[in-house]
Amino acid sequence: MQSVWSGPDHYEWLSEYLATRGRQRATARVIAVGVLFLAGIEVLMMFSPAGPTGAVQRGCALTVVAVCVAISLVWIRPRWPTRTASTVFVLVSAACIGVACVVEADPMSAIAACGLYGVLGGYIGIFHSVRLLAVNLAVAFGVSAVVAFRIAEQIDAVTAVAKLLAVLGGITVIPILCQLLLERLGPDAINSDTDALTGLLNRRALHSRAADVLDGSTGSNGAVLAVYLVDLDDFKRVNDTYGHAVGDAVLSTVARAIQAKCDDSALVARFGGEEFVIAEVVASDDAAMAGARRLSAAVSQTPYGITASVGAATVALARGGVGTPAARRLGELIAVADRAMYEAKRSGGNGCRHHALDGTRFPQR
Repeated sequence: MQSVWSGPDHYEWLSEYLATRGRQRATARVIAVGVLFLAGIEVLMMFSPAGPTGAVQRGCALTVVAVCVAISLVWIRPRWPTRTASTVFVLVSAACIGVACVVEADPMSAIAACGLYGVLGGYIGIFHSVRLLAVNLAVAFGVSAVVAFRIAEQIDAVTAVAKLLAVLGGITVIPILCQLLLERLGPDAINSDTDALTGLLNRRALHSRAADVLDGSTGSNGAVLAVYLVDLDDFKRVNDTYGHAVGDAVLSTVARAIQAKCDDSALVARFGGEEFVIAEVVASDDAAMAGARRLSAAVSQTPYGITASVGAATVALARGGVGTPAARRLGELIAVADRAMYEAKRSGGNGCRHHALDGTRFPQR
């Protein structure tokens, strides 16, 4: 129990997982819509006799609406919120729900609104720690108790207890289930996309992320989708001479060297063995060839005299994005890059070759 209470939250690894899957923006939009949904409910209740009636109550309701709109604007920004910003979001949202419930004239309507703490608790259970979940539950219990007391005064105590138990069950069970599920599945979820040795994407993650990330790219002025296949030359020599432990260290070093030469938007994966695949959007075919040479040079600067044969494959982007055809043909691009790589290897290795998806072979310069 102590380890669960003092354990870290899920925010960092889950944010990383959403980023690697290209899902941060979509998730942020869903949260923003959810917050606006609360604002919309509060606006509607201002026109109901069950909602806030006095000047003070209506002023509080308008404040809740304004705060919700501000929160939604934060979530739809391009930048994903930090853990601190997310924690502030939770605390402010808990306060807004509490105010919205307390100012309602009809306690039966107010006790139903307390169920929104379950939605907020689900967010906390997914992204944050048990400690923050406990804070939300404490606030939810307090607000629900205040509303239940009003029900007991205006209707009867039995109804108050029944409604209170129904609400508390919902706002407790769902968040705790989310918390327990993420505790179990969290590390496995992110590690399923990652090569254990190098920390790069694995083959499956490369294909799944290509559909998510590359389809959202914008193509103009001759931009192309470039796929590079990097195969280490005579890597068996390293394993035979120095042992597999050194071979693993070399692969990790090469992975870091390759990643250092790629933009943050590039997809960098270990494809298996001593093969690496990189997919990125570049300005032109010339830029793709320059990228291949840059990768080859990065590998040659690593220890143990390692060099690489690099094959580059490109396809023009449709204006407005990579387009469905290019995303579907990622496998074909990898196959073309593989043929280009073997052409470089047959020429002695430590070199680059560049083929287009349509069969065009670009000259070496």
